[in-house]
Amino acid sequence: NDKGRGRGGSRGRTSRTSSRGQTEQADKKDEDKEKGKVDVLEGLARLIMTIRNGTFTYSQNSGILLPGYGEATNAFGMSPNFVAPGLGFVLGQQNHNLSGDLVRDFARTAADNDWLVRSSSIFTPYTNTRTENINARLTLEPFQSMRIELLANRTESRNSSSFFRYRADTINAYVNESPQEFGNFSVSIITWATTFSTDDDNFVNPVFEQLLDDRQVISGRLAGARGITEVVDTTGFYQGYGRTQQDVVIPSFIAAYTGQSAQSVKLDPFSIFPLPNWDITYDGLSRLAPFSKLFRTFTINHSYRSTFSIGSYQTNLLYTQDGEALDAIGNFIPQRQIMTATISEVMRPFINFDATLQNSLLLKFEYNRDRNLSLSLSNLQVTEVRGKEFVVGTGYRFKNVKFPLAFGGTRPKSDMNLRLDLSLRDNATVIRRMEENQNQVTAGQNIISIKTSADYVINQRLNVRAFYERVMNNPVISTSFPSANTNAGISIRFTLTQ
Repeated sequence: NDKGRGRGGSRGRTSRTSSRGQTEQADKKDEDKEKGKVDVLEGLARLIMTIRNGTFTYSQNSGILLPGYGEATNAFGMSPNFVAPGLGFVLGQQNHNLSGDLVRDFARTAADNDWLVRSSSIFTPYTNTRTENINARLTLEPFQSMRIELLANRTESRNSSSFFRYRADTINAYVNESPQEFGNFSVSIITWATTFSTDDDNFVNPVFEQLLDDRQVISGRLAGARGITEVVDTTGFYQGYGRTQQDVVIPSFIAAYTGQSAQSVKLDPFSIFPLPNWDITYDGLSRLAPFSKLFRTFTINHSYRSTFSIGSYQTNLLYTQDGEALDAIGNFIPQRQIMTATISEVMRPFINFDATLQNSLLLKFEYNRDRNLSLSLSNLQVTEVRGKEFVVGTGYRFKNVKFPLAFGGTRPKSDMNLRLDLSLRDNATVIRRMEENQNQVTAGQNIISIKTSADYVINQRLNVRAFYERVMNNPVISTSFPSANTNAGISIRFTLTQ
């Protein structure tokens, strides 16, 4: 009986132990569930708080210059009777409203009120200037150590000039002669869709071929907007909108290199909405277990910028108000004469790794890309300049290094920073002619750059730096010659104030 009770007691203890284990497992599962709930809530909060900060700036600078004002000036810029040039003008009122539409003409108002001198010998133009800037910036942090900065901008400068003067020899009235409008425009865009397009063995690029094809679609859209149904020839271009017409070529250029459809791209380049470019930074790898033992810091960067710009435009003197005037080859004459349109794309860096090891050794690897596309409307060609660059670098800080020379009887002891960077860059320039459908390499270089430097801080005011730089340029075409430049020396910087 005692033996039987012993076995029963053992089973009881086993049962109690098993029960405690099951309870602990259940508690652990409950804790895991609670942790999971917290993690979900934290993740949701992080998602909500992804937007860290943002700014939006709109600015407009405008001005009027009217020569020949003949009234005396008293207090607050007004005439003695406080009538001319008007309270609105003194407070900054312009001829256009905030949208840029002309709603008044101060010169005509001044002439009607006899505020101007009656002279035909005024050779200073009556000018109106207007510059509009839009800048937007948004900072995102989707998770810890990841930072994304979005940037968008748009700038338009629109100026007008004319000669507003009195003509006593003919009509005895004020006239506005030789009116002209000129300005420039730029806006941030995204051309990522065509960034990695490559040429074939004959330097033919599919994006440029798409540009040539898109012209026919754009011609049809422009003709449809004016109710034109007549096709010029078998090429499919419509009356007034041939393959070389400015309003046909520019939207085709934008559609092809941004990767948009020619059916949906905006026909007016000045109405393009600014799109975001970006900077991405991640510095969390050094906090992860596999990396923390080796790296003190480890940062990854990526940057993207792309801008469409019209460097300058001016009023086409052959343009008529009804817009029906044709040039020598039967194309409609546009109101604005644009000489060049440019797309500039820069990824500096495309990818960058910047690390500091636990022993203070610095390591750097960087890959950069850039592309510049210039559309010339005068000779109908696209000049494409592409660049690729690899940069590797290293550095080290030697601590408590004694300076070889003594100052005041003692040799300074300070840290010395050494730096070495090697850069390999390839540039290529290709001219693509629309009418001849030719692609020709006109320039290119392989550039090797070596930069070394040593910095030594003698004291808070005195810094010594030794440097050596060598740049070797090897052209890829036979019409150019290789060259090399060396720059070496010692610089001493003395700061008078702190």
